[in-house]
Amino acid sequence: MKYGLLSYEFKRHFNVGDYVQSIAARQFLPQVDRFLNREKLHGYRGEKIRLIMNGWFMFHPENWPPSPDIEPLFVAFHINPKHADAMLSPRKADYLRRFAPIGCRDEQSRAVLEAHGIPAWNSGCLTLTLHRSYRWSPTPDSPVLLADALFKAPTLRSCFKSPNAFVKSLKNGRLFRIGRRRALLNRLLAGVGQRKEECTCDYPSNAFPAPEARFKLAEQLLERLARARLVITSRIHVALPCIAMGTPVIFVDSDLAKKSERARIEEFLPLFNLVTVRPDGSYVTSFDPATPLCELRNPGDAWRKKAEKLTALCTRFAAGQP
Repeated sequence: MKYGLLSYEFKRHFNVGDYVQSIAARQFLPQVDRFLNREKLHGYRGEKIRLIMNGWFMFHPENWPPSPDIEPLFVAFHINPKHADAMLSPRKADYLRRFAPIGCRDEQSRAVLEAHGIPAWNSGCLTLTLHRSYRWSPTPDSPVLLADALFKAPTLRSCFKSPNAFVKSLKNGRLFRIGRRRALLNRLLAGVGQRKEECTCDYPSNAFPAPEARFKLAEQLLERLARARLVITSRIHVALPCIAMGTPVIFVDSDLAKKSERARIEEFLPLFNLVTVRPDGSYVTSFDPATPLCELRNPGDAWRKKAEKLTALCTRFAAGQP
């Protein structure tokens, strides 16, 4: 049996979170025989190959469905609402029905599939199984890690990168919110004595053209998450691995998030210590603001049942069972 792993070489920038999701799938495979580009699965020809189809699908719906030489397991599957109709035309929907019920990463995706007559269920995200490979292991000098906290907040660079960007940021008011991110994080971290470090999930593709180098970045990120005293992020695929490995995490959310973005992440928010930023730059927390940040622990373990079911499905699939 051959085994594939999703990779994502198709844009000028890439999100390490995609590769984190693939590492979650890799845990279950006896080996990886080939990387398969998510946007070009239709082009694969060769020996039958098993592929866990988790993650966000997709930028190029014209390339759907995948090759008949791919044997898929659909779990933690998210369908891009913008391209759902193109991916779910009658012929393309028939492809998904062959492998139903489809395990969906979120309730939005489940509802979209079922509206097209495709049996589906809410599996949660495969990164919730990452405790199989990573566990929280801080040391006395572990830092507080800021991993793309409010990464969509306006900056001088984003507002002035082009004349068009400047005009757009002037019209929508983003120009006048420059500096709020740093001010908010300073308020949030006031009194935290731990060393602070920052990292990003966004990298230029030409600096890391090979999938092996990108997987290395993802592994390094997961190692940093496991060692951090506390992680503060606005990336769902930073926060969910933290939940799995037991690293205390604060998810910084914004009322300004787009409706489609909100639907994609909303059901995961109760898993996190949450900071919700209001339009005026103030914020509210889901936890007692008097609690020292470095004493926070993640709320509950409601995610474990989904992680256990995902583990059982992926283990059977990797063993060659139907």
